[in-house]
Amino acid sequence: MTDEPRPSDDPRPGAGETLVDDPAGRPAAGPFGRTVDAPPPAEPDEPVVVDDDPVVLTDDADPGVADGDGPAGGSAAGESGPEVDPRMQRRWVDQRRHEGRRRLRILVGIAAFALVALLAWVVAHSSLLGAGTIEVHGTSRLDAATVRRAAGIADGAPLLFLDDAAVARRIERLPAVASARVDTRLPDTVVIRVVERRPVAWAPAPGPDDTALLDPAGLVFARVTDPPPGLLRLDGVTAGRVGSRVRHAGALRQIVRLPAALRLMTDHFAITGTGAAALVLQPGLGADRVVLGDGAQTARKGAVALAVLADLRGRGEHRATVDVSVPDAPFVG
Repeated sequence: MTDEPRPSDDPRPGAGETLVDDPAGRPAAGPFGRTVDAPPPAEPDEPVVVDDDPVVLTDDADPGVADGDGPAGGSAAGESGPEVDPRMQRRWVDQRRHEGRRRLRILVGIAAFALVALLAWVVAHSSLLGAGTIEVHGTSRLDAATVRRAAGIADGAPLLFLDDAAVARRIERLPAVASARVDTRLPDTVVIRVVERRPVAWAPAPGPDDTALLDPAGLVFARVTDPPPGLLRLDGVTAGRVGSRVRHAGALRQIVRLPAALRLMTDHFAITGTGAAALVLQPGLGADRVVLGDGAQTARKGAVALAVLADLRGRGEHRATVDVSVPDAPFVG
């Protein structure tokens, strides 16, 4: 049984018919005897040269768009890039604004600091905070003008940059000053407080001011015409100029440590040829002099001397010397 082609139910012309190529290569006959041309074979794409660079055009390529252009590779002529999420764009804008404000605050802070520093420098070096008044306290023998000259503070000197310690050291170079303290009080006042040296004895000195005042260290810190009342005279030494020291200055420290009652009984203080200290007493006190020896145990030696002198007066005796160089074994001669 031979299979015969069955007509198609498709009403269109030629539907359901089978085209058979002629073995001789002639086009196949279509319906109603028409020939159907077979599609030509596809030819390879030919390159198009643009500015010496070949560009291959394909059927699905746009001749006006080169590789790397367009939405996939960037922005093409007449076309926009990929659409940006508005939220991302707002976030980017807000971040740029925040960074700009932060930089602005930094610049404003730097400018304000520089302005404040400049104003502070101008005010500190101006006469608004300059030395205008110099107060001096604690002087008795010294006059305030001498202290001010020694301080060396120029009129209008900036108080904020005043070296108080250096000023105090300059004042302490005065022989009559034991110590000095300098303070500033804004806007224009300098306060100087001095402690003067205290004399413990006086010694004869050549010249018109023949009385030299001595401190416990034997320093000649002043020369006057008349000795102050109640001050012991130091015999056996000759004082020099102001600022110098006398020999055997260590013996003067004994005067400070003596009992007050024994000092009141003393006419003057003497240094023997061996450097020992001796008290020359006033008349009628039981002895002419009290030998103290070296500077050790001065307070005890003074107490022993007072007891021996009281005993001599009690017995109605008067001796030339009471030696308490060894306080545990006083010698009366």
